[in-house]
Amino acid sequence: MISVWRSVPPSEPVEPRTLSALKTIVLGHRVSARERSDLLKELTHRSQRLDPFTVVVGGVTLGGAGKSQAVNHMAEALLLIGAPSIYVLGHGYRSQSKRGVVRELHSVDRRACITYGDEAVMIHKRLSTLTTDHSAAVLVGGKWRERWEFARLSGASLIISDGGLYTSSLPRHLSVTIIPLPSRYSLLPFGDLTRPPHRWATGAQCWYWSIRHMSPLLEYDDRQWPIECPSFILHSEIKVQGFIDYRGALLTVEELRDRLNSSQVSVICAIAKPQRLIHTLQRLGLNVKQVIACRDHQVFSDRHLNLIEEDTSVWITTDKDDMKFNHKPSNLLTLRIHLKMLS
Repeated sequence: MISVWRSVPPSEPVEPRTLSALKTIVLGHRVSARERSDLLKELTHRSQRLDPFTVVVGGVTLGGAGKSQAVNHMAEALLLIGAPSIYVLGHGYRSQSKRGVVRELHSVDRRACITYGDEAVMIHKRLSTLTTDHSAAVLVGGKWRERWEFARLSGASLIISDGGLYTSSLPRHLSVTIIPLPSRYSLLPFGDLTRPPHRWATGAQCWYWSIRHMSPLLEYDDRQWPIECPSFILHSEIKVQGFIDYRGALLTVEELRDRLNSSQVSVICAIAKPQRLIHTLQRLGLNVKQVIACRDHQVFSDRHLNLIEEDTSVWITTDKDDMKFNHKPSNLLTLRIHLKMLS
């Protein structure tokens, strides 16, 4: 069984200073001009070789841990400091391309969510809005190794995989395990918290990344873990920025409360843990009167769109879900969140 969990080791190791600079950037700290120059030289060098720097991100719980938020945060941070040719490998849950050929995303709409999966489209949308001179692409379809090979042959300097942590055929220089806090969710029956450390990823550097959600359903208790929790390297929390209206304007929580007569809102979403979204809105002082909770990653139907357009109340959805409407209704708001680093 040990050999099954060993990932393919990279043919070219990473300098320790590269990992140190990467950690500093992800944490939101400034790096010196020399550190930045060395990191960009290293990444540029890798885009011309056969072994691009690869980060594989995964979790130990099913759904809603914040994995895609962490992937997006890392890609944005590296793009903004000038990293060239970043490729993000998406998983394409409930999409038509999950078992198809490898494809690169080029659109952000309802059709794209059906074809490529909502999380991959969400990451593509966020990265494409950054005004930088460098490129970031999102790949879906095929197997993990096929996506990695596609990115390598396309000249990737940095590959970030949104999943695939337990895939033995996926090379990696850095493994990142997302642990949601607080959490009472069932741990997956495999991975670094339930097996001897690093056995499944021999030769790979491992980071643990804790993500604390703004409005936990349950208070965190160390005693709920079945084994001793590892010491974390990265700490972060998900915070609410506000609400995006159909024109793209950002409303603060206070502005939304002033607009609502009775502070009543309705919710439509297709996420793993809708209760967390409802509890977050309640913590913000909003009264949730009705909820449409579809299965995770589901694309909304025309019936859902008509229901919202015919209703007079304010509806709220998530960043991952607002692309699933052909036309965003004027009474639909999108909850905008961001990842705040605490370490």
